[in-house]
Amino acid sequence: MRNQEVDTETCQKSANFDYVDSSAVGSVTGAYLVEQWEAAGVPGASHFLHKLGLSETQQIDVASLIALLSDELKLINDDKSRSSLDPSTAILSAISVLQNIHVQSLKSLIEHMNAEKDKLRNDVIEANQRALLLAQEIDDHHSKLEHSAQQQVKTLEQRHTEKIRELTLQLKSEQDAQATHTSQLEKKVSTLEEERNKCKSVIMQLELENKTLEHEHRVVTDQLANLQRIKEKLEADLEALSNLQMRATEMQAKVNNSEIMSLLERINVLESENTNLRDRNDELSTEVEELSTKLHNACIKKRSSPVNSSSFCADESMDEGAFPGGGTKRRGDSFGGMDSAEDSGDDEGSPRLGKVRKCSPVKDYASAANCLEGLQIHGVDQGESLEDDSPLRIPSSTIPEEVLDGKTQLNEVEEKMKILEERFNSIDGSHSKELMGHVKDIVNALRGRAAVCEGCSASEKKLQEREEEIARCKAEMEEKTMALGERCKNLETSLELMKVEYEKTEDYWAEKLEEERSFFEEEQKVSDKKYAELIDKIIEYEEMLGTEREQRQRLETIDEKDGFEKQVMDLEQECFELRSQFTNALKEKESEIERLKEEIRLAKTSGDLHDASVQVSEVSSGELTELESLKKVCDEPTKKPKVSSRRSSTFSSGDRKSRCCSNCQTPRSAELRPFQESKKQLEREIETLVKERDRVYKEIMDKRRDLNTYTCSGDSLSNKFIEMEDKCHSLMATLRHQQKQTEEILKNTWKQHKTEVGDLKSVLKMTEEKLKRQTEMIQEQFNKLARTDLIVKELFVENAFLVSSVQKLEKQCHTGKADEYTV
Repeated sequence: MRNQEVDTETCQKSANFDYVDSSAVGSVTGAYLVEQWEAAGVPGASHFLHKLGLSETQQIDVASLIALLSDELKLINDDKSRSSLDPSTAILSAISVLQNIHVQSLKSLIEHMNAEKDKLRNDVIEANQRALLLAQEIDDHHSKLEHSAQQQVKTLEQRHTEKIRELTLQLKSEQDAQATHTSQLEKKVSTLEEERNKCKSVIMQLELENKTLEHEHRVVTDQLANLQRIKEKLEADLEALSNLQMRATEMQAKVNNSEIMSLLERINVLESENTNLRDRNDELSTEVEELSTKLHNACIKKRSSPVNSSSFCADESMDEGAFPGGGTKRRGDSFGGMDSAEDSGDDEGSPRLGKVRKCSPVKDYASAANCLEGLQIHGVDQGESLEDDSPLRIPSSTIPEEVLDGKTQLNEVEEKMKILEERFNSIDGSHSKELMGHVKDIVNALRGRAAVCEGCSASEKKLQEREEEIARCKAEMEEKTMALGERCKNLETSLELMKVEYEKTEDYWAEKLEEERSFFEEEQKVSDKKYAELIDKIIEYEEMLGTEREQRQRLETIDEKDGFEKQVMDLEQECFELRSQFTNALKEKESEIERLKEEIRLAKTSGDLHDASVQVSEVSSGELTELESLKKVCDEPTKKPKVSSRRSSTFSSGDRKSRCCSNCQTPRSAELRPFQESKKQLEREIETLVKERDRVYKEIMDKRRDLNTYTCSGDSLSNKFIEMEDKCHSLMATLRHQQKQTEEILKNTWKQHKTEVGDLKSVLKMTEEKLKRQTEMIQEQFNKLARTDLIVKELFVENAFLVSSVQKLEKQCHTGKADEYTV
């Protein structure tokens, strides 16, 4: 290529050096003519030139000068006869010189034309040779380009097929992994739903058991209230027995006195008054019961506001504690009166008068009859006080526990009562009958108490059974909590495994993306290098064609080949097929993603239902805690009567001691000693019964505490259940977080897939653009070849014109020579 460039440059220089302008042929300067004329011996050459109207500086056409001089010769020939001078010689010499100059110029012109003709022939031959070489090089270059393009297309097809295979394999593996993951998630969701249903069933069972326990608790409290009422009645009967014993002693004392009749009349009056007072007391008790029933109904109606019911119960208990408050001292006085009756003899003045002073504000009494009347009045008051003070001794809601000892004691009391009946038979018939009736009433009351004790034992058995059931429920709940804890651990381990697998997949995809990016960058670098080399070669060919454009002849026609166009069409069809395949794959992926989204939505809806059920269970647990707090509030007032009873008992014992000390100073009667001893025994038995009652009360309170502890254990179980529900909530939250992570992973993979598809599309577009550029370059080369054909045609036309001009000049030269020969 460099040798060809050097040859073209040398040819251009030689052409520029030997080139002669065709317009300058046959013209001469004025100074040159004057010199030639003077050399030929023409006189006055410059003057002669000025006469002709020409100057020495301008170019003069030789033919026009010859014509002027010929005209001058004709004029001279016409004027020979007129003048004697002979200027024709000068003119002829000038014409001859001009003819010689013209002939020389024509010869030089012909020589130049011949030399140019030879050079043009050589140039045309060289141009044809160069055109052939260029055509061969262009054909070789086209063949190389086609071969490289085919190889590139093959490599691209192979890479494309490999990438499609890899993508299909990855899609299949991802689909399999997603299918397995979804199946695992569905299994986990089903297991969680089963556990949730089991928990719901357990909660319902516990609620039912709690309701049954509450109902049984209410029934037991009602039974306890009934037992308490029966106990109060029994205490009233015992107090009536003590009064009867007092009356019996008084009756025995009055037998030896002369005033028995008046006392009997007084007793009848007092008995009538006592009956009236008892009737009134019964009316008051009925009113109290009606009020208690009303309060109980109000408490039942106002269950929604349990605090009000607890306040009502507290007020009721306070009223019951405050109602008999005024009789605490009377109870002590009654026992003091009994002691005084035992220790007193015929003279009963001082203690009884003291008693009357406490009960009535009387200062002086005239006789022993008035003292006895005061004693009878005080006994009636004692009966009323004992009937009123019965709730203080035994508070409501108490349960006797040890009943067998009470039964034996009752049997002993019955035997003693039989002995007393035999002794009372010795007394008057009317009084003995009254005493027997009272004794029978007491015996019936004691039998009722025994029946009540049996009911209490049955209730204790029921309580033990309930305690065993509670223990079983506790064990079952602990087992369930252990099972739930194990399930939670399994779920945590599965979550950790899922995290590890997720991290592995992330690392795998990151490595894949880096490898593909590096491979794509290397391919881009290689393709950029190849295209840079092609562009450099094309620029060199353009420069070669630009320099040789003016000196080329017509080249041979190059046969166009359709193979490259067919390859381009095939590539376009393949690109279209690949696009259709990619669109189908994208549609399938989108359908799968929509299906997975629907499944995730269904899982979310099931999780919301689980949250609603957990909220319901939380509400139920909150209600249970509220009920337990209300039970504690209701249990607090029951402790207060215990304190009051203890205080009353201490107060009554102090009164007894004071009474006994005061009564020891009185003389004793020998006749009433057996009755007094029996009375003391009865009092001792009563004291033992009171102690047993206190002990039973303590045991009942201990049972209550145990029940509270069981309720506390139930609270702890409910708290554990709430904790398990919180764990279930946390597990559901982790599952949702995992679902979100899986969705994000799917989105990221989908985005990566889209980016990869976009990259492939961009690569295809780049290849299409490069193919278009190559086609454009080829078309430009064809256009350049066509232009070179046109330039060669123009050169042929110019050569033909030059040949014709040379031929004309040769003819003119021949004609000029012929004229010279003729001259």
